[in-house]
Amino acid sequence: MTHGGGQLGRGVCQIRMFNSGVCGRPIYGQIGGVEKSPVCLMHSHNPSKNPRDFLAEFERILADAGTGVANFAGFVFPDESLPTRKFIAECIFNDAEFLGFADFLGSEFANRVVFSQTVFRKHAAFTGATFEKDAVFAWASFLRGAEFGAATFRQIAQFQEAQFAGPVQFRGTEFDRDAIFKSAYFEAEAYFGGLMAVYGAGVDAPFDKDRLFRPTVFKGEVNFHGAAFMGRVEFRETRFDIASSRKHRMIFTSVHLERPSRVVFYKTDLRTALLHNSDVSEVVFSNVLWRRRANGKKMVLEEECSTSPTEEVTEALLAKEESPDTRNYGLIEELYQQLKKNYDDKRDYRTAGDFHYGEMEMKRLATPPRNAATRWLKGKGITGQRFDAVRAWWHKRLSPIAWYRYASEYGESYSRPVLWLGVILISFALLYPIAGLDLAASSRTGRALSDVSTIEVSHPSAMSYSRAFGCAQRPSPCAGLTVTFGHSLMTAIGVAAFRRNIQYEPAYPWGRLLSILEIVLTSSLLALFLLALRRQFKR
Repeated sequence: MTHGGGQLGRGVCQIRMFNSGVCGRPIYGQIGGVEKSPVCLMHSHNPSKNPRDFLAEFERILADAGTGVANFAGFVFPDESLPTRKFIAECIFNDAEFLGFADFLGSEFANRVVFSQTVFRKHAAFTGATFEKDAVFAWASFLRGAEFGAATFRQIAQFQEAQFAGPVQFRGTEFDRDAIFKSAYFEAEAYFGGLMAVYGAGVDAPFDKDRLFRPTVFKGEVNFHGAAFMGRVEFRETRFDIASSRKHRMIFTSVHLERPSRVVFYKTDLRTALLHNSDVSEVVFSNVLWRRRANGKKMVLEEECSTSPTEEVTEALLAKEESPDTRNYGLIEELYQQLKKNYDDKRDYRTAGDFHYGEMEMKRLATPPRNAATRWLKGKGITGQRFDAVRAWWHKRLSPIAWYRYASEYGESYSRPVLWLGVILISFALLYPIAGLDLAASSRTGRALSDVSTIEVSHPSAMSYSRAFGCAQRPSPCAGLTVTFGHSLMTAIGVAAFRRNIQYEPAYPWGRLLSILEIVLTSSLLALFLLALRRQFKR
């Protein structure tokens, strides 16, 4: 008995099948030592084996399996296309090898399908295919191009550690559950978004044409943790269903980007994306949607909002040992720095300012490392968790960077310094009469003698709260208090403006100390105001 020119040998094939025993099919004759050991027709790499005999055995296995398991593990498919069909059985293509074009265009898989460790030596087309159950492509190797455009994955799609040596596209693909691309390797272009564009062998496919034009949709979590992208990557108009109860829609962490400037996110919702440990300083973010803070004004990353990072890919967000912090703020700060640089380089200074705010927030929330004094106290057994908690509380609320936030939102608000400037002027206008206000020398020499007689020179101050009441020239105490505050306010404005010809000057010594403090505060606020203006209108 012959099969495609090969003589049927003695014995049976000893290849072990997936989750089963040995193959047990008759040995297929070898030509020129193609096989390392005798194998059957289905496992033979013989390029001249009869494809009709192979397809007949393939059909027989499917028919016998019914709705059970059709085991094609380790099969070597010849350079012949399989007809488009609906696979009822659970199909196992584990360790299989497709020598030619793998044509699953428009096929339907009603049960689980496993292409784990499968090798596709030429183009693999799953365009328009439907996977009703889990689809496993883990550790698969696509040595040429691969198409999954307009395909539908009803359950989990597993591509972890898959290798794509040629271009791969998932345009118009719908993932109803999780899509796992952990540690996958993309050597050429990869498209995970944009409208489906049919080309090549799939143009005349016999399925609904309307399905060819739709955006890529991820209704579950898409996980690219540890993946490597060596060429161009596009996420165009990619949709993430954030209505799901699961928090993270896109995990793009610890990703290696050989050419970050060729990674494009266009019209993509990144409100629930995790991006830490990936260099995104040159990634193209165009018209994307970022999450906003509670006040709705500034953008915030999911890394900062995540309250309980417990999954494997977010372990990096956990705080370091012996740290009183709730998470690794330094890592999040690094991500904010990258995004700030990204938008600064594009001259989008408003968005860059939002990420600058996030960067400074991480500096404020991160408890500083122990200095020599705290280390000495710890060595003496004086410090402990309570001391660290107090130190963390002080740094978050009363440190210089905290006051920087209160004063100007880290230099991003020019209205807040103006507001604080008004508060300071009013505050010092109320404080100066407590210390006393003296009539300036220039004002005393220019006054009429009748005016000067109303001033009690023996009193250390010419104006104070104690002298605001009972003045004979005042119609009422309230009027005296009003006049006192008015002169004090003009003094506060004059001190802030460095004016020398003010009518009343703060009395020595406490009034002078107050004036020095006012000058420091108002000058700092003016500097913050100018800095904020520069950042808002920088060109």
